Amino acid sequence: MSRKLIGVLAAFAGVAMVLGSAPGKAQNAYITNSLSSNVSVINTGNNTVTATIPVGAGPVGVAITSDGTKVYVANSSDNTVSVINTATSAVTSINVGAGSGPFGVAVTPDGSKV
Repeated sequence: MSRKLIGVLAAFAGVAMVLGSAPGKAQNAYITNSLSSNVSVINTGNNTVTATIPVGAGPVGVAITSDGTKVYVANSSDNTVSVINTATSAVTSINVGAGSGPFGVAVTPDGSKV
């Protein structure tokens, strides 16, 4: 499979959810929009987009910490990982090296490593 096709498929797979701790509490899904270089935040309780957060170029992979405080987004086109603070939607960027083109990201269950 070509790298371009893998990127397109990964764009559709970039989803992470923040689950509420109580029944009925709003839940958010973080969806990567690879061609727009942003992430849509969707309230899964009412299926509405509540925010659109700019991230690096070509976001495809996404993972969230178990406590729901941070979302990590792999940006395949600019060799970065964006870190979204879920409370404020503030974004920081981590350069992972030229030519690395990250397509995925994972967080350990205790949140100590990405």
